[in-house]
Amino acid sequence: MWVQEVNFRNNSEDFKHMCRLIVELNNPKELGHHWTLGQLIDWRWGIWNDAKLDPNFFEKNCRPFYNYLGDLVGFAISESGTNRFMIAFRKQYRSFRKLAIQSVLQRPFGTGPFEISTIESDTHFIQQLEEAGFSATSRGETMYLYAIEDAVLKEVTLADGLTIEGMDRFQDLGRQMELKRYSFHGGEEISPEHVFAYHYVRNSPLYDASMDLVLHDQTGRCLSGCEGFIDYDNALMQIERVCTQKAFEGRGYARAVINECIRQGALRGVRYFSITAWNDLTHHLYSSFGQSTAIPIRVYSRA
Repeated sequence: MWVQEVNFRNNSEDFKHMCRLIVELNNPKELGHHWTLGQLIDWRWGIWNDAKLDPNFFEKNCRPFYNYLGDLVGFAISESGTNRFMIAFRKQYRSFRKLAIQSVLQRPFGTGPFEISTIESDTHFIQQLEEAGFSATSRGETMYLYAIEDAVLKEVTLADGLTIEGMDRFQDLGRQMELKRYSFHGGEEISPEHVFAYHYVRNSPLYDASMDLVLHDQTGRCLSGCEGFIDYDNALMQIERVCTQKAFEGRGYARAVINECIRQGALRGVRYFSITAWNDLTHHLYSSFGQSTAIPIRVYSRA
């Protein structure tokens, strides 16, 4: 067969080939996938759950597909070692996505129902999923895609003593971890594993400390933050990890750090940026930076 599934190899070029494929699919003028380069890099460097401490995690949770000529044409991965998975294939090979679906169904990544997200405009993939027994759920997200030239940055006046800086200048990772502990972990105590994960992710090839922004007061307490991941080949930036301490919500701090992220991205040649919303609050904010293209993403499930 022209396309074959192979085992993922940690010490190989497999992951770089996967990155090239996502870059190919992320042309902002004809977006072919909802996963960005930042998300894929974070899959490899974001050790955000205990499953990823397994040295064999990536071999177990990735299925690359190569053609006879040795070119990567697609892959299926589980982000967290569960049966919630993602499939990406080159457009010319999209008919082979059914092989990846069958591979996951026959050799599950984990337990529980199978779930996969896709952009709603990919009707071909939706048909393949429905033929395999998947059906749409009510769950989903919306990616908002902007052209820098269309961005409208509503200014936020910050009180005296508040400053927005990149982690290249601020450098107090402990204070930043406090912000993220309250924003992403419900205030639970930071474990040694969390500390390791926060340090490890900074080794990612896409991490740029100057694009890892925090809004802090004069004491160094971090009140809000966000991060920009830049796909330089597509001049496309994904804005991620937007967070504000609950006691300081509603003051425009998230908008202020996003504004600064957009400005810094533009200085680095970014022509497009995306940000993904999942609830009323994030939809209201993330859709408010000027004219955008809304890209609905739907979760499909099979028991």
